[in-house]
Amino acid sequence: MLQDTNTLALSRRSFLVSTGAFSVAVAFGSGLDAATAAAPFNPNAWVTISEDNIVTIVAPMVEMGQGVRTSLPLILAEDLDADWSRVRISETPDNDQVYGNPIFNNQLTTVGSFSVTGYYEKLRLAGAQARKILIVNAAAAWNVPADELTTEPGMVVHKKSNRKISYGDLAKTATVPNPLPEVTKAELKPASQFRLIGRDIGRVDVPSKVNGTAQYGIDVQIPGMLYAAVLFPQVQYEKAEQIDDAAAKAIKGVVKIVPLPSGVGVIAETPQAAMNAKGLLKVTWSKSTPAQTYDDDRVLQDYRAIAADWSQPGVEMVKSGDADEAIKGAARVLAADYFSDRQSIAINDEDSRHDRRQDHAGQGPCPYPTARRRLRPALRRRRHGHGADPGAQRAGQAGEDDLEPRGRYPQ
Repeated sequence: MLQDTNTLALSRRSFLVSTGAFSVAVAFGSGLDAATAAAPFNPNAWVTISEDNIVTIVAPMVEMGQGVRTSLPLILAEDLDADWSRVRISETPDNDQVYGNPIFNNQLTTVGSFSVTGYYEKLRLAGAQARKILIVNAAAAWNVPADELTTEPGMVVHKKSNRKISYGDLAKTATVPNPLPEVTKAELKPASQFRLIGRDIGRVDVPSKVNGTAQYGIDVQIPGMLYAAVLFPQVQYEKAEQIDDAAAKAIKGVVKIVPLPSGVGVIAETPQAAMNAKGLLKVTWSKSTPAQTYDDDRVLQDYRAIAADWSQPGVEMVKSGDADEAIKGAARVLAADYFSDRQSIAINDEDSRHDRRQDHAGQGPCPYPTARRRLRPALRRRRHGHGADPGAQRAGQAGEDDLEPRGRYPQ
């Protein structure tokens, strides 16, 4: 079973820099000498190898339910040829330059399903580079050409002499070559040799979540700790004009009621006290924001007028052929309007969730009016959607959506 580690032990300063579209280079503050040989070996900023054959890999994104703390280390482990049963996952150091997402302005931000798409190539190159460094060290130890060596999970192999050495044994005396070996995309493992990518590996976070040992933010306990709950207005950006908090303050453990720019906060000694007090607040909200006069039918008409105006700028998401020329030369043209409800995915509180359930059951109005969005027929030039890589392989539980990029990029 894989386990997360809380910290990544770095015995030397390391950082990863791009040297071009197809290679990566790693620079270290100092090499590994006899005095530090017992310390974990860091072939680059992403990987730590211990003498007990444990390989610790940095997971640059936060787990939000899509499995990225499994899929991202797994991508690196594939080209490193690591033994997955001995892989441990490390938290990300706070260094955007090294660990940032290449397609998200190199930010350490988990958002938009861009984790696997953004890191896929970067992590594979980092894994391949760490593997090459291990091979160079084994070749030096055996006094054989490096191109005679290959790897299998957790081992460097010399078939001619029938010798093998584990990554952990190499880590005891390994050094980082100078100059550093560069790795190109051409050197990455072909998909036909994948042992991990595209396989149903299983997520590393599931066992602890099932047995109850997983630690969440709410599990953190420090002396004098307080908790907060916020009551938001049903219409965004309205302000609290009057607050009747007498009942809320009567709840045991409530410390303070705090007016906010768009809401009312409750600070208490326990989460339950904060939530209970929030439910007892009686607030009169302002009614001055534009959303108060939101009209679904009027917005729909605005959308239809914009969609009918071909002089309006559009964003071309997918292009296949020349739709305009095809329409001009067609013997017959069919036109249609398509509409879909625009729904909010963020619900403020239990009351609004209850109201939405009632609306869906036909028991009452929904407090969040919806607008409809016009989608043009596929033959017209402003189409909606995103591209997909037809060669992408499904990843089962091992990935976010897939473990091959599928052409999704932030706008």
